[in-house]
Amino acid sequence: MSNNISPKVVFHRNAIVYPISDFDLQRREFNGGVLTEQGHHCPLSEQIKAGYKNRLGDSLALPQKKVSGRFLYAGMMQNRHFGHFLIESLSRLWASTEINRLDGIVFILRSPQAEIAQFAKKIIELFLQDMPIYVVKEPSQFEELIISEQICQARQGILLKHDVFEPLFSKFRSAFQEPTNAYPNKVYVSRSKLNGNEGLVLAERIFETNLEVEGYTVIHPQELSVNEQLNFYANAEKLIFSDGSAFHLYILVAQQFQDCFIVWRRKKHNDFDIQLRSFVGKSTYGKPFLDGYFTPENEAHNSARHKAKLDYEKLKSQLVEDGFIHGDEWEVPAERDFTEEIELLEKRLKKRLVYVEAKS
Repeated sequence: MSNNISPKVVFHRNAIVYPISDFDLQRREFNGGVLTEQGHHCPLSEQIKAGYKNRLGDSLALPQKKVSGRFLYAGMMQNRHFGHFLIESLSRLWASTEINRLDGIVFILRSPQAEIAQFAKKIIELFLQDMPIYVVKEPSQFEELIISEQICQARQGILLKHDVFEPLFSKFRSAFQEPTNAYPNKVYVSRSKLNGNEGLVLAERIFETNLEVEGYTVIHPQELSVNEQLNFYANAEKLIFSDGSAFHLYILVAQQFQDCFIVWRRKKHNDFDIQLRSFVGKSTYGKPFLDGYFTPENEAHNSARHKAKLDYEKLKSQLVEDGFIHGDEWEVPAERDFTEEIELLEKRLKKRLVYVEAKS
């Protein structure tokens, strides 16, 4: 969203909020949203989400619950997936600094049967401190409901920066910019300790050792609190990410002086560059160097979960060219390193993994 465009806010009395009661993956549709007191659909309440259509059903139950007070409608909360929460669920919160006397923030849940994940609670708390969160689990009528426009990429719904967001973001960032050298200057954000069901880069432990020789500190986000992660991200000058959700947390504290390299375990997508250009005016470094991948035999391929085999020679050359390493002492994994890791993964997953060569 361009800073030349002022995001919209609409005010409704006695509006009705409907939770998500159906998420049709085949038709790529989901329902949930806001009706006015007069029974009109509020288009601004529709959630922009890549490839999906937000709709309200035809037969809507009357609200059995009435809520007094003044609330900001924050849209759909992705309450299970860390990365999707970060890019989909924060884009309406900018209005919390522009509206007086709020009694709380209203969300509908992407997965109504699940509770709010602890990471979601923590991140919203960092932005809004003690502001109450109201989760709509049944059609509910609000005495006063304020609906703010999403600050996001118009087609995919990816969280962007905008001047109206600055009061909220500047306060958020300031808490993680340490005046001392308490945190390292060069950080590698690894996936090597994730569960084998997750997508991963083969021989990543050897890559980590190479980076440690180059002065990088290797971190595993799942072992750190949200605050600890943000402190690492906010204070490093050079950051290398193994392609994954951690990047979307980094973006909340990203600064223009930092350089960021992505080690791609699949084809490059534009989400990271869209966000980084929006927040700090520059793009990520790093190209995909995927030789191929291992995937479970007789199962539909899921690129988010495959086990990537990279061309480490080309990756090293790119890191040198972009100024992230010197590359004087660099061990390139041998074929047996890939083979041994796959054998261990097959035992852990109890599945046979087959190799697929990447298309050029």
